[in-house]
Amino acid sequence: MSTENRASEPLQVMFTDPMPYEWSIGLYGSVFFQEIRKNRRFTGIKCPGCGLVYVPPRRVCGPCFRELTELVPLSDTGVITAFSVVNYPGQTTSFPISSTRRT
Repeated sequence: MSTENRASEPLQVMFTDPMPYEWSIGLYGSVFFQEIRKNRRFTGIKCPGCGLVYVPPRRVCGPCFRELTELVPLSDTGVITAFSVVNYPGQTTSFPISSTRRT
């Protein structure tokens, strides 16, 4: 496994197999992916009550049930704390899903 920094390479995941579900990402999900595409950065959403930042953004804070509206840019560094590999029946490609924490 290489530990060299490859940040200059664009992140691309190509799918040739159909995904067996449909999911609407909503307003904040759209902003999240547009920021990645246009500005190459991640955006979270911060709770005005408890200060938790959610990535990807969501509409309501889990612990305090407040509506979330404050989009915040995230750091460009972090630590991968866990990951899973998602597979679907008949899928020929798999990729990791990661959980991260800010450093």
